[in-house]
Amino acid sequence: MPKYQQTVVRWLSRLWSMFTGPRMLYGWQNHAGAYCFHTRISTHASVESPARITLGDHVFIGHFNRLDGSCGLLIDEGVQLTNFVTVLTHSSHRSVRVMGQQYSNHPDPLAYVRRATSIG
Repeated sequence: MPKYQQTVVRWLSRLWSMFTGPRMLYGWQNHAGAYCFHTRISTHASVESPARITLGDHVFIGHFNRLDGSCGLLIDEGVQLTNFVTVLTHSSHRSVRVMGQQYSNHPDPLAYVRRATSIG
């Protein structure tokens, strides 16, 4: 399935689930074109920068999760992230602690670390 169709299907599923509740969707196409038929992702999971996220097959992403792939995210085969989990590829919380209120107005905050993340 082309990426634009995958995006449309996920958007329509999420819209429908607003009336029916969260549902699990099977299948995920990685940016390299590999399709993971047994990977399940909730309609209520937030996936940011999906082009930088690589999921293995048999991965489970539960309800109300947030995946941030802005710096690269790899989740290997068989990993299960249940409900209410956040996976980030940056450390804005450290910057907020170091810089306080100056953090929001700074172009390159101190202690802000960006790294590719891998879970296996």
